[in-house]
Order: sequence, then structure tokens, then C-alpha cells
Amino acid sequence: MAKRMLSKFEKYWENYKNINFLLYIAVVLDPRYKLRYVQFCFSQIYSQTKCTEMIVLVETKLNKLFKYYEEEHANVSCSSGSNVDLHEPASDDLVRETSATTSMAAKFLEQMNKNDQHENKSDLCKYLSDTLVKRS
Repeated sequence: MAKRMLSKFEKYWENYKNINFLLYIAVVLDPRYKLRYVQFCFSQIYSQTKCTEMIVLVETKLNKLFKYYEEEHANVSCSSGSNVDLHEPASDDLVRETSATTSMAAKFLEQMNKNDQHENKSDLCKYLSDTLVKRS
């Protein structure tokens, strides 16, 4: 019986060509687990070499999926119907202030844009680096 179980495990889980990677991506998108849980599970199931290989495959497929999502939703407007650029403040949002305060706000926005350019992380990278949500 153990041999049959091992052969089924190898059939469905050992050969990465037979694995549906959406199972792993679903776990990664769960904020309680993310990629760390998948890495942990791989380390328990596979050898170090195979574990690293599988993690790279999951990350590659996840990045491809995210890039596809970004391309498909690049020009989608908000639910209010207006197309909003989240990196630039709308002129209506700024309260009329003194020139010193306005100058400080402009400097702050300039600094934030510089930081965004240097950081240049995708939303996916930011999500994966956030802390895990505690299970309730």
C-alpha cells in the first residue's frame, strides 16, 4: 500500500509538469500565509535543490500572472467613473494654503516621487514583503 501511495505522490507532486501551480498561487494570495508558507511546505516535502527550483517556478508564474493582470487593468477607471492617477494629487484635493505650506507640500510630493522611483517595487513585491495577517 505504501508503494502505491508513493507512486501517486510522485505522479501528482514530484513532476512539476503535472502540478497545477494555481494551488500554490492561491496560498500565496492568502494574507495569512503568502510565499513563506509555500516555501516552508516545499522545504518539508522536497530536497533543498528541488525546493529552490519549485519556489523559483512559483515566483515566476506568480510574476507572469501579475504582469498579465497589470496589462489588462492598466487603464481601468475607479468605480466613480473617473480615471485617477494615484501618484499625482488632484488639484481639487489640495486645500488653499500659504505659499510656505504649499512649497513644503510640493517638496514632500517631489521627495515621495523620488522614493517611489528608487524603490520601484511592484504591488506584488510590496504585498509579499508585508507581514502576515494573524489567523483568527
